[in-house]
Amino acid sequence: YDGASRFAKDYRWGLFPSFSAGWVISQESFMSSVNFVNQMKLRASYGELGNQDIRDANNNPLYYNYISYITTGNPYAFNNAAVQGAWQSSLGVDNLQWETAKMTDIGLDLQVLDGKFGITADYYRKVTEDVLFLIPVPGVAGMPTPAQNGVEIENKGWELALNYNASINENLNISARFMISENKNKILDLKGAGPVLRNSNRTAFIEGEEIDVIYGYKTDGLLTQAHIDSGTPLLFSNSLPGDVKYLDISGPNGVPDGIVSATYDRLPLASNLPHYPTSLNLNIGYRNFDLSFLLQGALKQSSILFGALIEGPNWENYTHKAMLARWTESNPDPNASWPRFERSATKSQESSDFWVRDTKYVRMKNLTFGYNFRTDLISKI
Repeated sequence: YDGASRFAKDYRWGLFPSFSAGWVISQESFMSSVNFVNQMKLRASYGELGNQDIRDANNNPLYYNYISYITTGNPYAFNNAAVQGAWQSSLGVDNLQWETAKMTDIGLDLQVLDGKFGITADYYRKVTEDVLFLIPVPGVAGMPTPAQNGVEIENKGWELALNYNASINENLNISARFMISENKNKILDLKGAGPVLRNSNRTAFIEGEEIDVIYGYKTDGLLTQAHIDSGTPLLFSNSLPGDVKYLDISGPNGVPDGIVSATYDRLPLASNLPHYPTSLNLNIGYRNFDLSFLLQGALKQSSILFGALIEGPNWENYTHKAMLARWTESNPDPNASWPRFERSATKSQESSDFWVRDTKYVRMKNLTFGYNFRTDLISKI
């Protein structure tokens, strides 16, 4: 049971219970004849956790959002004199309350063959209700976006860990741990708002999509003179051959309308989160030698290039070697990997699938090779 002064008096307190239970199946009488199982445990838990942290668009903490503030300053003329002005500068939401995460987990722990092999497996579902979020309000309000409860987010997934630890003989020892997991994230409720654009309009909150899904235009390579001459819909009327070709996906009636617009032609492009994070930790000991390494990676991941990474020579910053395969008048390739250069231009730098990259990876984070000298030799040295 917890309280926070960031909420109004009637909404200040929250109750967050939790419980767990386990069943050690391997200790039951019916398992006595199963000799290869050393331990088998089934467990389950349910818990709730409260959050009272409210952040603005720049991730700065906000306090006492249930109060509407009056700000003074900016004098105005009244009876031929300058009079101190005052105005409402924030929109208080007096029914703000705790954000609550509700999580259920079911797991299995298993050890077999005298503890040589081990498995830990979990499945979970977490629903976060009444998320404290800056849901946009109409500009006619004349005040900054207030924090509100209302967003509901679901995370569900699984985690698996496999362990092996054995002495093959008196000289060889091996231990290994492999881990892999997956999490599916979805916004269940955005109270009719959205898409709520974030991160300079590169990501968005959209009902039915994951948090901060990569958001932007679909593209089809680069423009050619034939495209422009034939009246291909353009996002920018001054586009030239070599600029990114943005596609007309939809319109007010849900079908292409011959216009490329920010209102109807931007859509979710790719996940912004890593999927199937994986690691392998292996240790091998042979006599006095030992070898260990750690591999880590994400088997599915997308990222979008932005800012200085794609501006380059357009703003006279730099020209990376990857940009040398760009569109030029002598290389008017509509499938070139980089659009044409144009000083101080941003027409090709809109958030789009042209800049989305497959960034799944596996890397070796640590590699150690060692030798243990005999103690009698070390003492002589």
